[in-house]
Amino acid sequence: MEKTISFRADARKIDALDSLAAAQSRPRSYLINEAITNYIQLHDYQDALVRKGLEDMRRGRVVGHEQVLKRIKKNRRAYP
Repeated sequence: MEKTISFRADARKIDALDSLAAAQSRPRSYLINEAITNYIQLHDYQDALVRKGLEDMRRGRVVGHEQVLKRIKKNRRAYP
């Protein structure tokens, strides 16, 4: 099922979008839908990482600041 939406955007953005659409032989709405899909997927992924991190923290699966610094120093020595 599709719905129609309307929104305002800077004219330069619309011109750039139209140029991309023409170069790809696609309609403007196709690129807008792709951009929305990518935005949603990115934020879903980021939200999942945050939820996992919070769960790890609740379960005590964390690394202290000092441990992180030691690992960084150790890795620096391993790679000249």
